[in-house]
Amino acid sequence: MEKRVIFFDVDGTLVDGATGIVAESTKQALQALRKAGHILCLATGRGMRSLQLGGFDKLIDWDGYVCNTGQMLYDHEKNLIFEKYIDADAVYEALALAKKNKQVMLLEGKDHSILTDEADDYVIQTHEFIHEELEPVAEYDGFPVIMMMVFAPMGYDYRAFDQISGIRAIPGMSAFADIVLDGFSKVSGIEEMMRALGEQGYICFGDSLNDIEMAKHADYAICMGNGHDALKAVSDHVTGGVDEDGIWDACKELCLI
Repeated sequence: MEKRVIFFDVDGTLVDGATGIVAESTKQALQALRKAGHILCLATGRGMRSLQLGGFDKLIDWDGYVCNTGQMLYDHEKNLIFEKYIDADAVYEALALAKKNKQVMLLEGKDHSILTDEADDYVIQTHEFIHEELEPVAEYDGFPVIMMMVFAPMGYDYRAFDQISGIRAIPGMSAFADIVLDGFSKVSGIEEMMRALGEQGYICFGDSLNDIEMAKHADYAICMGNGHDALKAVSDHVTGGVDEDGIWDACKELCLI
């Protein structure tokens, strides 16, 4: 069997957003992929600290981690091999826009994260979706920011944040958008990771809007059955949902295991 490099999104792909559970069939698929000799990596909007809090770094002996939508990369031993932060001027401008719109923001640093105000319904809804506790509320003191989140109703138009130089908004599958560095994506992170691994060509599994570029550049892209229609449209294969043995079935159908 040909060895392949396979990147997995986390939320809605490996883990069921409704329950916070990784299906046993998904765990079995990861083990079978490892036994078959494939190179397995995560590609996620989450940071390393979030992965560790959720235990996702322990699902398998991962070969690499593309975190924060390509802005932070870690090797097999979780050593930081690439990092890129948002310019402080863009952070302050985003904070001013959110304050004007009466929106709460989350600012993520390498070692800690803060909320800019008390959690509203959208913050709570999002944290229930990602199954994480609320970050402390604090005033931004200028610490280096990897990425931000802004909270609003599903379907909210975040394009005003795109007008801020150096950043862009990627709507999530709950009541939030990720605010990331313009020019960075899971693809830019994957390209850097592939160079570090000395490999070319990859397969990917995803479900949401921030997986579209990853899917477009993949040798073969699989969208979960619960995934966004826009991702399904650019993927090579649509498998079952995250709660329907989707990863296991796709791996079997594609003869990866």
